[in-house]
Amino acid sequence: MKIMTFNIKNDTILTPKQNRWQYRYQQINEIIHRYNPDILGLQEVTNKMLKDLDIKNYIFVGETRNRSFEIANERNIILFKKDIFSLLEYQTYWLSATPDKLGSRTLGSVYPRICTYACIQDKDGKIFNIYNTHLDHLLGIVRKHQVNYLKVLVKTKNNQTNIIMGDFNTTINAKYLKNMVTNLDLYDCYQNIDNLISSHFNILSKIHKNDYPIDYIFTSKNIKVQNTQIINNINNIKFVSDHFPIICEF
Repeated sequence: MKIMTFNIKNDTILTPKQNRWQYRYQQINEIIHRYNPDILGLQEVTNKMLKDLDIKNYIFVGETRNRSFEIANERNIILFKKDIFSLLEYQTYWLSATPDKLGSRTLGSVYPRICTYACIQDKDGKIFNIYNTHLDHLLGIVRKHQVNYLKVLVKTKNNQTNIIMGDFNTTINAKYLKNMVTNLDLYDCYQNIDNLISSHFNILSKIHKNDYPIDYIFTSKNIKVQNTQIINNINNIKFVSDHFPIICEF
């Protein structure tokens, strides 16, 4: 079985014309089809982007992070193969002191940050709790609080088989991220591969830099991870996204 996480980059007013979504979405669809993940977490997905994704083989869940859906409708979505899994439960939570309040945020966070949760069951009756998140991009102290809210959320679900993925905007060297892994008894999917960045922000010289990734897949230890790959051999890399997709076989 395969899991993928991929920040597919929302367009902004600062996005160069050649890197706009309209020139990238076909390549992103090609990547999804080529690697064919059974479970997929995407970050920075807007309503328009969602319409262009070829995901007919998947069920997807995930609400927008802002109260005003018409103005700003970015979300983290979880997708899973409809012929393998059934959906038992799902919800979008805000990483704040009021996780059920639309648009709420951690103090100091520029944007509301969310975690999409889905509880799914495979044909053999195995149940998986899936979490897809995207943490603050500026301040470590804000990410620390958001990780603490995430830990509380995972513990309330009380399931032995967890998969937590997303863009954490920090490396595993961050003490609060290490604490989450230890506290929730998780496996870091990168443990058996060399350090390599997972984002390049369109600075192609960074691709070969030996550094830690900021995009992660963490699993419960009852999941046997066999292989993890940062997919950085894509043609026209800088036009696809400013992050690389990460795929993990388990």
